[in-house]
Amino acid sequence: MIKSAMLLAAGFGSRMAPLTDTCPKPLLKVGTQPQIDYIVNSFTTTGVDTFIVNAWYLSEQVQDHFKGRENATVIVESERLETGGGVKNALPHLSDVFFVANTDSIIMNADISILHMQESFDDTMDGLLLLVPKDNATGYIGDGDFSIMKDGTLVRDSNGGYVFSGVQILRSHVFENTQEGAFSLNVIYNKLLEQGRLKGTIHKGAWHHISTPNDVEKTNALFMSGAV
Repeated sequence: MIKSAMLLAAGFGSRMAPLTDTCPKPLLKVGTQPQIDYIVNSFTTTGVDTFIVNAWYLSEQVQDHFKGRENATVIVESERLETGGGVKNALPHLSDVFFVANTDSIIMNADISILHMQESFDDTMDGLLLLVPKDNATGYIGDGDFSIMKDGTLVRDSNGGYVFSGVQILRSHVFENTQEGAFSLNVIYNKLLEQGRLKGTIHKGAWHHISTPNDVEKTNALFMSGAV
C-alpha cells in the first residue's frame, strides 16, 4: 500500500485575488473546511499516513495549519520550484512510490478513486493520473487534457474529453536526470508518455475546479443547497 503523499501548496493563486492577498489558496475555506483538508481527509481514509507539503507563498500560514500534525512535514521552498521541482525537492521525504495531489480543487468521493488507484498501480506504469470526464468538471472551462486508450495508456488530446484532476501516483526514479530548480511535472508526463509508461484511471464522481472567487461562491452555494 502507498503510504505517503505530496501535497502541492506553494502557488500564488493569482486568479483568486483578492481572496489570496492574505490567505494562500489551499487554505481558503470552501464549503465546510479549507480546500487542502478535503484531499488530506480522503487520503487518510484510504491509509495514507505521511504527508509532505510544500509551501512558498504565505508559507507561515501553511506551517501553522499543519502544526501539531505528527504525520505532516511542511517544506518551505526558498524559491518557487513549480510542480516538478517541488516534488523533486521533497523526494528524500517520500517513498519509492507515492501520491502527489494539487490542493486547489475538491474531488467528491475521492477516497473511492484513491483506493482504486492503489489497486491499479502495477509494473506496467511509472505514473498513474486520475482523470475526470470534462462533463463532470464543475467550473472548468478549458480544453480537455487526455484521451485514454483501452489499456489505460494516455495520449495528450485537447478534444479527448478528460481533464487531469490533480491526483496522481509516481515512482521516484522518474525524476532521475531532470533539471535542478523549477520545472513542471509536464516534463515527467511527456517522458512517460513517450515510453508508454503513463496511464490513467477515471474518477466517476464530481470534481469542483476552483480558480476564481466566483468559483468559490458557486461551490459554496452547492454546499449550502445540499447538492454536494
